[in-house]
Amino acid sequence: MGMMLGLFAAVIQSAWMGSAPVQEPRYSWRQAPPALERRLSQGVLQWQVEDKTLIFTAFDKSRAVEKARLETDLPAWPVVDWMRHGQNLFVVQQNAAAPGEISLARLNLSKPGSLFQWRLSHPEPVMRATLNHHRRRLLTLDEKGAVRLWRVELDPYQERPTMSQKAVLLKEHHFNVQKGAAFVPSWSPLGNFYTMPRHGGGLLLYDGQDGVVLGDFGGVPRDAVYRGDNPPIQALAFSQREERIAVLRYSAPGVQSPASDLVVWDNWGLNQGRLMRVDADRIRAMDFDRMEDQLVLASGDRLMVWDAVANQVRKEWPAGVVDLLRCHPRRSWIAAKNRAGELTLYEMNTGQTLATFAGADAHGTRLEFSYDGRLLLLLGRTQSEPFIQAWVVPPIP
Repeated sequence: MGMMLGLFAAVIQSAWMGSAPVQEPRYSWRQAPPALERRLSQGVLQWQVEDKTLIFTAFDKSRAVEKARLETDLPAWPVVDWMRHGQNLFVVQQNAAAPGEISLARLNLSKPGSLFQWRLSHPEPVMRATLNHHRRRLLTLDEKGAVRLWRVELDPYQERPTMSQKAVLLKEHHFNVQKGAAFVPSWSPLGNFYTMPRHGGGLLLYDGQDGVVLGDFGGVPRDAVYRGDNPPIQALAFSQREERIAVLRYSAPGVQSPASDLVVWDNWGLNQGRLMRVDADRIRAMDFDRMEDQLVLASGDRLMVWDAVANQVRKEWPAGVVDLLRCHPRRSWIAAKNRAGELTLYEMNTGQTLATFAGADAHGTRLEFSYDGRLLLLLGRTQSEPFIQAWVVPPIP
């Protein structure tokens, strides 16, 4: 009986894969701030500066639901980061007239009058300000290369909303801001660490609580000389539980196209990096799967599932020249967008096409799934405005 059921399920799945559905966009937002891409899986936050109204739309299963429309006392500044936790909404803003001034506010979605606010001043204009996943630390970068770690916690004895919460500077680092840098100081997915480029190439990993250095992930040879804007670190990927780190970096000097290599650290505390035996020069995008032992690579015109433990390829198949990819948070699926504009959902272990998503804007720059994996999201920017598109991920056996 069990064998018959298994055979029936296999037949159903085979039939499904043979007729992969085509999904049309379910939702679309225009004038969506591109700086908010880091929170895309949580929902969409729209800030109407003229009437100082926040509109928060959350992703609920396969729907986008407006959860709150708040008239606030926030300053009429652009929003540069945000995060939702339960009934609380955290909003980071920057003063456009004095770009060294940053504001962090905590609002309650069910109590519009509940507002706590922190103000942070910097001597130089700020290029980036981002909150960590625990919502207790803020990382800022100014144009002179100063990186500051701030503690932004509520006073445990403060019960009433106040506009004068105290931000405490915990750590300050300095490095040279290089034109064409592949990435800037940023948080790990769970906010336990933050990363920063190292002088002369490479990557430093810091404790998100106090800013202590935890790991040094090497870089290019000391005598390597790069011409143009080629950064030593090209791309960085954390596994979902932050147990592995993959770094795509230049390994040898060159004038036009330096050679690259891909290194995975299984135990970053001991700096035990392992060189992956893959043609790294062809890699355009990468992401860890939900089990954290596989690294999905867009290499040339193929998708490749690389075993990060055994250091060998498990599966590969043609997918066009993929420039964006994202692993599903709960299933062994891969969403990939290629240069031809095709947006496709694949089964990771077989390479089978599970669904295609029509109408993807060619200007997309980032792919994400919603937290529960029910929606696929594409963020980008046209010449006139930023945008977000959302498709329903079909129920797949």
